[in-house]
Amino acid sequence: MKETNNINCPVKYPSINTTFSLEELELLLIHLRANKTVDRTLTFPRGTIIPDGRLDLYQQGLGAIGCELVCEALFENTSIISLLLVGQAVVGNPNTPTNILFDLGAEFPDRLLANPILDLLFLEDRNFLAKIPRNTLAALFPLEQVPEYFFNWLCDRDYEDILLAAITNLKENTYKNKLINKFKHKDWKNCFNRAIAAKNPDTPVSILQQLVKDSNKSVRCYEAKNPNLPLFLRRQLAEDKQKSVRASIAKNPHTPASLHNISFSSFF
Repeated sequence: MKETNNINCPVKYPSINTTFSLEELELLLIHLRANKTVDRTLTFPRGTIIPDGRLDLYQQGLGAIGCELVCEALFENTSIISLLLVGQAVVGNPNTPTNILFDLGAEFPDRLLANPILDLLFLEDRNFLAKIPRNTLAALFPLEQVPEYFFNWLCDRDYEDILLAAITNLKENTYKNKLINKFKHKDWKNCFNRAIAAKNPDTPVSILQQLVKDSNKSVRCYEAKNPNLPLFLRRQLAEDKQKSVRASIAKNPHTPASLHNISFSSFF
């Protein structure tokens, strides 16, 4: 009997040929070769390009030949950063095992939130969110469509990273003010988390007012780089006792010229 080499591949007996005419792939290939970025989702006869740089080719029947053509078109392309062949559809499928669903949810949080299984899991177990990995939760909370029971659940938890993601969600809900107050009165031992909040353009002003007085100069430096920092907080940082903080304010392109004079006058 003839010996064959084992191929370590997640797909057994892969198809060589496409399941469609190669002409259906041509528009996508032309776009990929042009290396163009997109500001909205573009759907081609075969494949979809998402503004964040993902190329979704799940269940397109490419076969080995189609994959080779796409790879050749991507050779000098810098606008596509991720090629999706399976993950996105798996996360949107209510029949996917929950452990796989939750693990992949960090990469496709919008698809996970759209999965109807989440509401069913909540009805069965009001604490099911505790079973979701922290990195996945951190990816879910900033999304506009996150349900209110997520915020309610978080009110009784002490997760710094998740709280950080939740308070930067601009969506108004019953629990947002409670979470903001929890953030303001929390003893933040993790300087890194405070710095993330300080530089995030979606962080509420009430929290930025607290962080502008942070004892750690690195946190204040990060806040000085925030593009949405209100003028009165910029003025405070422009007069900061630390030169590095004043320099960060001066380098921020959103800082008015009048504050540049204040920042630089303290250097000499």
